[in-house]
Amino acid sequence: MLGLPVPDDGWHSEAIEWIGLLKSVLSARGRWVSMELGAGWGPWSAGAAAAARHLGIEDIKLYAVEADPGHYQFLLRHMRDNGIDPAAQRLIQAAVGPEAGKARWPKVHDPAGDWGSRPMDAVGQDGQDHIGRHFEDWLDVDIVAIGDLLEEQPLWDLVHIDVQGWEASLCEAAIERMNAKVRYVIAGTHDSKLHGDLMDLFFRHGWVLENEKPPRFTWRQGAKSLVAMTSHDGTQVWRNPALSSPA
Repeated sequence: MLGLPVPDDGWHSEAIEWIGLLKSVLSARGRWVSMELGAGWGPWSAGAAAAARHLGIEDIKLYAVEADPGHYQFLLRHMRDNGIDPAAQRLIQAAVGPEAGKARWPKVHDPAGDWGSRPMDAVGQDGQDHIGRHFEDWLDVDIVAIGDLLEEQPLWDLVHIDVQGWEASLCEAAIERMNAKVRYVIAGTHDSKLHGDLMDLFFRHGWVLENEKPPRFTWRQGAKSLVAMTSHDGTQVWRNPALSSPA
C-alpha cells in the first residue's frame, strides 16, 4: 500500500502527476484514450480509467507499453484487479523508441524490486548500465515506434511517459503528431539536462506548462552519469492549448 502523494508517496508518484492526470480526465469529451509508455504495472492507466468511470465515461481505451516481462505480468494483473479486461485494451510487451527495431534489455531477476531499466544501447565494457548497475543476462525485445502508436488514434487525452531517460528523444521524434493529436503530456525526468530539454521542446511548440517539479540530485565526482546522481525524479505536466482548455 502506497502513501498519499503529498508531495509524493515516497517511492512512485508525485502529487502533480495525479493533478495532471485528473485535469486531463476533466477535459475529456465523452471518451477517454490514453497511452502509458514505460508502464510498469500500469498505475496511470488504471487510475485514469477509474477517474473517467467516476465521471460517467464508459468509452475507455487504454494503451500501455512495457518491455520487462515481469512488469508486463504485473500490468495484466493490475488491469484485471481493477475490473479492466486486458484483451479489450492495447497492452504491448515491448520497449518504445523514436523508431521501430530491436534492443537488448537487462534480465531482471526481481521485477518487484527493480523499476529503472531501459534498453541497453550504451553499456560499458564493464557491463554496467547508465546508473552503474551490473548485468550479465539479457533479453531481446522489440522496440515500437512512438509515431506509429500515435497514429492508431485520432486523439489522445493523455500520454504519460516515464522511460528512464528516453523521454526527450521520444517527444522530439513525435512532437508534430503530439501537436496534432495529444491534449496532455505527463513526463518523468531523470536528470536536470533532460528536464531542460523537455522544457525547451514543449515551450518552442507552444504548449502550456501546467505543473512542474525539477529532479533533485547530489553531485558525486566520478558518477557514471547525471542520472546516477539523481535522488528524486522530476515531473512535467503539459497541456496542448490547441486541443484543450484549462481544466
